[in-house]
Amino acid sequence: MKKLIEVTAAIKTFAALVFAGAIIVYTVFGGWFFDVNAIPLSLVWQLLFISLLASILQFIFFSDNVFPRMRYVHRFVFFAVPLFALVGTFAYAFRWFPVHSAVNWGIFFLVYLFFFGIITVVFELYAKITGKRFTAMLDAYNARHS
Repeated sequence: MKKLIEVTAAIKTFAALVFAGAIIVYTVFGGWFFDVNAIPLSLVWQLLFISLLASILQFIFFSDNVFPRMRYVHRFVFFAVPLFALVGTFAYAFRWFPVHSAVNWGIFFLVYLFFFGIITVVFELYAKITGKRFTAMLDAYNARHS
């Protein structure tokens, strides 16, 4: 039961971060490039649901619970494909753009790669900073107790 609560809390926290990021990105880029000054409520719900599903995917591919020995680079590749399928399904189902144009899908794919790259870099930097901080704390602990 304790493990279930920990997993649920991790998924919920990541979903909140993804949702907040999606709202910020939509607000900033929608305002700059598309003269959007409001977010439709239906899109808010769509982004919330995508955030939850993306968080579940993130847990599946980046925790050692499901794939204990998978290399990190493989995790990114195997995570990127179903995430694109998820976001693409929402784009198609809710007609985020004219979906019968190959050019629009190409642009959508490039935008996806761009933001996936940014998110990857941000999480890598966060992990590096956090890892260094925890390493320093562990070194200090070991120095005090040796």
